[in-house]
Amino acid sequence: NIIGNAVKYVADNGQVEIRLVDIEDKLEISICDNGIGIPQNEIEKIFEDFYRASNVKISKYEGAGLGLSAVKQIVEKHSGEIKVKSPSGIGTNENPGTCFTIILPLKN
Repeated sequence: NIIGNAVKYVADNGQVEIRLVDIEDKLEISICDNGIGIPQNEIEKIFEDFYRASNVKISKYEGAGLGLSAVKQIVEKHSGEIKVKSPSGIGTNENPGTCFTIILPLKN
């Protein structure tokens, strides 16, 4: 879902970066893009069922607003955490982008 959203919300020549980092007993997965981004005052709401950011509602992007809620539930069921940052490190003023980071414990 997060990778699909990153691809959906970037322009035709947009950029999506996926990084996996093994940190001690955890795996950190980052999915960052330079797409439309998420308004700062809405970041805490994006994991709520049926919530869609205001800049998505007025654009051509379709969706039900359930994907991120489901992702968060799955990550937490696996004793992980998910963080979001917008603008992302690869965004611009015009396309601020978003960066999701998922941290999952590694089990032997």
